Amino acid sequence: MKRVLMHEKRLSALDTAFLCLESAQAPMHLGALAVFGADHAGPADHLVEIVSERVGRLPCLRQRVRPAWLPPGSAVWVDDAVFDLKHHIHLHDLDGG
Repeated sequence: MKRVLMHEKRLSALDTAFLCLESAQAPMHLGALAVFGADHAGPADHLVEIVSERVGRLPCLRQRVRPAWLPPGSAVWVDDAVFDLKHHIHLHDLDGG
């Protein structure tokens, strides 16, 4: 494990507790579903482009958790070098139209 760098932000005690409690049998993460309607359908990739532009303004949305060396059991937020928004947005046609 790497040492915590000055620009890395340590997880809060509560966030660390949830991370430690997470398992396949007891998922502690949150999910969201957004349903959008429009008068006319545009290309689905356009939504990804819009969200990508906005995510570019907020670096914290492109980070992941990495274990930290000290104190034992702690973790920090680090930039995700291979972040790809397409792995986080999934488009589904709910009504067949």
